[in-house]
Amino acid sequence: MWDVDLRRIHVSGSKGRITESMYRHQTQFSDGDLVDVGVPVTSTERTIVDLARSLPFEQAVVAGDSALRLDPSARDRLPGAVVSASWGHGAAAARAVVSFLDGRSESVGESRSRVRIAECGLPTPILQQTVRARDGRTYRLDFFWKDSGVVGEFDGLGKYDDRRDLVAEKRREDALRELGFQVVRWTWRDLDRFDAVAACITRAGKSRKHA
Repeated sequence: MWDVDLRRIHVSGSKGRITESMYRHQTQFSDGDLVDVGVPVTSTERTIVDLARSLPFEQAVVAGDSALRLDPSARDRLPGAVVSASWGHGAAAARAVVSFLDGRSESVGESRSRVRIAECGLPTPILQQTVRARDGRTYRLDFFWKDSGVVGEFDGLGKYDDRRDLVAEKRREDALRELGFQVVRWTWRDLDRFDAVAACITRAGKSRKHA
């Protein structure tokens, strides 16, 4: 979860009710929407859909990506969960979120980056693409635009606390550039002003084509 007010517990039931500590959503369930973990709870896929119905798009994508990463099998059951919840408020929002989700996003920052990339009108990148460097080492890329040869890397907080991590990342970037790729990096702060990053990604692709 990211940027979500968790002070009030949200539950689902046949009748809606709001109190200071609880928000009970009126809803209906179909077979498979509930699982038993000692108490009845909504399944992974139904939880994704319910969050998508009630949260802003970006927050819903963060939660949905994380849920699919932890339970990839839920992807195949999501269409049924969307249909099951289609009678209620936010059904259109749920369909939009579900169609955008990708469990290969490995962090809040990567999920938010995907939202920013789409908002800026950039082509959809390949996630977690593996490439082999000339020295035989393999590297996994956060974002990869194959047609333009651009690699996008999100740098989260604390990623380079150890100097050895910084040296290893420099070696990794050099290896990618030796393959002819252009590397564009961004941080948490850049997510709130992504137009500048998008411009860098576009320029990087054009410079490689003209090289």
